[in-house]
Amino acid sequence: MKVTAFLMGWRVRCFLFLVALAISACFALPFTSLFSASAQQAVTTVNAASFASDGVVTANTIVAVFTTFTTQGNQAYIASTIPLPTTLGGVRVTVNGVAAGLLGVFPASNQINLVIPAGTAAGQATVIVTSSDNTTKSGNIVITQSQPGIFTAKSNGTGTAAAYTTFDGVNITQTANPDGSERELDAGTRTRRNTLVLFLTGLGAVQTSQVTVTFHGVPGQVTFAGPQGAFVGLDQINVIIPWELAGQGIIRVKVSVKNNLGETRESNVVTIRLGGQIPDIVATPITVGQVVNGELKYDDQIQTAGDNVYFFDAYVFTTTVANATVAIDLRSPATGAPADPHFDALVLLYRLTNGRLDLVAANDQTGGIGDGNVDVNNDALLLTVLPQPGTYVLLATTADLQPLGIGTYTLTLRDNVIQPIAYGANVSGSITTTDVKTSGGDYLDAYWFNGVLGDQITVTMRSTAFDSFLLLYRNDSDPEIAFDDNGAGGQDARLTFTLRETGIYLIFATPFQKDKTGAYTLSLTKSNTLTGNESTVDDQAPFVFPGRALRQAGNPNGLAGSYAPSGSTFERASRRRFVVR
Repeated sequence: MKVTAFLMGWRVRCFLFLVALAISACFALPFTSLFSASAQQAVTTVNAASFASDGVVTANTIVAVFTTFTTQGNQAYIASTIPLPTTLGGVRVTVNGVAAGLLGVFPASNQINLVIPAGTAAGQATVIVTSSDNTTKSGNIVITQSQPGIFTAKSNGTGTAAAYTTFDGVNITQTANPDGSERELDAGTRTRRNTLVLFLTGLGAVQTSQVTVTFHGVPGQVTFAGPQGAFVGLDQINVIIPWELAGQGIIRVKVSVKNNLGETRESNVVTIRLGGQIPDIVATPITVGQVVNGELKYDDQIQTAGDNVYFFDAYVFTTTVANATVAIDLRSPATGAPADPHFDALVLLYRLTNGRLDLVAANDQTGGIGDGNVDVNNDALLLTVLPQPGTYVLLATTADLQPLGIGTYTLTLRDNVIQPIAYGANVSGSITTTDVKTSGGDYLDAYWFNGVLGDQITVTMRSTAFDSFLLLYRNDSDPEIAFDDNGAGGQDARLTFTLRETGIYLIFATPFQKDKTGAYTLSLTKSNTLTGNESTVDDQAPFVFPGRALRQAGNPNGLAGSYAPSGSTFERASRRRFVVR
């Protein structure tokens, strides 16, 4: 789907004529400042599309050369023939001794536009400019296999791409308004795709499969990448716009090329504007006990948080009673196979209210409880109480620090997994193989209670069958807000904590040992409630799960290589916005 295949429409021909003018002349005037800033060598050469100042270009690339020189009559000259002339107005340029084809010479702006000879070998090269009076100046560049630059509407390497879109290869829409600003474009739909046609230089001799184009980091499907064919040194990429970005507004577009040496070279970042209808969320029904085998892919629905993009799959279920309890287990295990990527799992749970999704709970790391090992896995396990009956939508997605993550996963929904408990209660329980089991291999029992700001609570767990461990959570999120291993002496646990807000709290009781089962007792008491003038600050700050071994070693808050992101999982998740609805 090259431009030469689009030449049925007069609008395409007119657009290519404008591109040709941009290449030959239009960017000659604004960049005298670039020359003066690079006066450390007599001749400075840059990619004519990106104007990158690193001195790295590719053979058969259109470049801008900055130096002082003279022409016949001190006039500007523009090439009008193919093959390109090697002399214009008496000016000649060689690269490693080989004459370069000249597009234009502009003495008033100290600029020469030319094409690096196609056979120039990789490595350092010398550019020599010979004026019409036979005086010479020289400078050095580095030739590499690929160093792409995308042409822009304002011919300065930034802003709107000098490109167009087409649904059918005949009718086109330019990406820029007459003033160079971004024109609103149709992103297409899942079944009706729109193709962005980019013009660039410096792509090099690569296969289409070696080229990636990203839109806000989301890869589009590249259907062609190579020489444009009608103009010397001009390259073209045809890429299908990710439909899920419809309605996102101004989008950053970047080209990456992985060359034959295994190096990845990136272009300048350009912009387009995507309007169109915002897609609806597509949610698949899920039932209790169902195991879903899914996959996050580059064409999935997305959320954004600042500049970050996160893919997600959505599932919907309904509860009919108040205070229903659920466990949502999301795992993306590493298989070691390159074709089967995995990700750091995150579960987000929303309640659907009058067409609006309200975030209820989120979980990132609870699935990692297991055996006292640090970062056993990156699986999510969300246990929560749903005070209100209704329709809920859960998202299988990636963690805050893994935007654009993809991979396979399994998802399971269970109900009736959390038992109510009240102050003053004494429970005789048993860890069994039918309990909730983390992907780290540990069974756990969960309890919930209503607490009030300032309540000073004590939870005690005793067992002769295993080493008891207690964790306290808010109902909406991980990480845990308090924990205890052997606070009651021996293998018994006792957790004391002052509640920082009114709401539902969860207690996890576990042996914290893989596949371990057995009987235990658990009690919950309240010793006092603080008045409004007393402090409720507790020195046990939230943190990511470290292992039991670290706690026993006297480092109860050690992160052991885990990150400590700002805020709880719920607080971070609440920053995400739906691009789709």
